[in-house]
Amino acid sequence: MALGMDSETYAKLRADIRADLREEIMAEVRQQLIPMVRALVQEVMDNVKSTVAATQFDQGTHYLTAVQQAEEKEIRERSVVLVGVNEVTDVPRRNRNNVDCETVLDIFDTINSDSVPHQIFRMGSQQEGSALEHGRS
Repeated sequence: MALGMDSETYAKLRADIRADLREEIMAEVRQQLIPMVRALVQEVMDNVKSTVAATQFDQGTHYLTAVQQAEEKEIRERSVVLVGVNEVTDVPRRNRNNVDCETVLDIFDTINSDSVPHQIFRMGSQQEGSALEHGRS
């Protein structure tokens, strides 16, 4: 106990000092903590915004992909693949497509198809100069 102080005065002095220290500590905590909390809240908000934007983009992309897949499926369901159709090589290249179109139309007529092809194209590479073309194996 300090000299010349009674216990009541001493207790009051200690309580005042504690209250002052508590206020100083709280002021310091507020000064440091509030900016940290604001920064954390901003970071969380930014993360939420980017997550929402990414989710919306993913949903939009997923929707477009689903639509494209449905369209492609519809096209595939209407597609016909003809295997083993002879490849003409004795006409100029620019006329080969016309010969292919005539051949496909003849095949459609043979099977009594009411459909008209929208596109006709060959898959694979041309077999010019191969052993099969010349009748050799």
